[in-house]
Amino acid sequence: RRYKPRRRSNMLSAMLDGSTDGEQALLLRKMAKRDTVTKLKALGELREALSAHGASWAAELMPHWVPHFVRLSGDGSWQVRESACAALGQLASLLGRQLAPHLRPLMAAWLCAKHDPHGGTAAAAAAAFGVAFPNPRKYADALLFCRDELARGLAERALSAPPAAASDKDEAAAAADAHARRVGSALRAASHLLAVAAESGEAPASGARAALEAAQCGGEVWRLGSAASSFVRTGAYGWAGSVLSHSTALAAGTAAEMAGLLLGGLKESEPACHAAL
Repeated sequence: RRYKPRRRSNMLSAMLDGSTDGEQALLLRKMAKRDTVTKLKALGELREALSAHGASWAAELMPHWVPHFVRLSGDGSWQVRESACAALGQLASLLGRQLAPHLRPLMAAWLCAKHDPHGGTAAAAAAAFGVAFPNPRKYADALLFCRDELARGLAERALSAPPAAASDKDEAAAAADAHARRVGSALRAASHLLAVAAESGEAPASGARAALEAAQCGGEVWRLGSAASSFVRTGAYGWAGSVLSHSTALAAGTAAEMAGLLLGGLKESEPACHAAL
């Protein structure tokens, strides 16, 4: 058989072609570990390194940081998620306009983090947005600039398949929690994006509104009212509310499916869902 060389990892390739230094590579390698303590320590060391090295070092790191943030922002540990968002805020402060080329691959995970069920994580993500986009107009422009990537990314998360059954109860519970957090935060982020697009004056049939509607208004999303997680159900009710408020034509076109979600919610026993209903 002919020998086929193994493909190099992105991080190893970056080290060999000189696009990242040894300290960055070591930190990224630690952040890729499964162990929570190691990841938290690496994120703390990253923040110290950013303070020590400044903007040019941050700019070199940023292309390699983006996929790590996407993964860390969905970590099972809220401490890791919160620390990753805090590090992103520090990077945004250092980079300023140099953050712009990285927004599109970053934005879906970042906006979902802003709607994380853990308050500290959501606050850290919101603070990072505040640093990067210090006024509402710039914030709205950034979201609309990333509208296609956001529509695809949020739909992918909101409609992601539930985890496979696991024999270990703790493992199954952790997987179910991660799935609920992924779906519920995406539904909330989509509702927020639809509201931002409408408030910005964007036409109903164009831009972010059209992209979101095409990606996330099929029959599947309206069936999330039967999800086991109240965080997901509340997100589904909120998405329906956002559609009703900001896209009346779409609401009319999906009236039957939406009615099934909302009428089914009349028997909702979870108090946390009642405000959204």
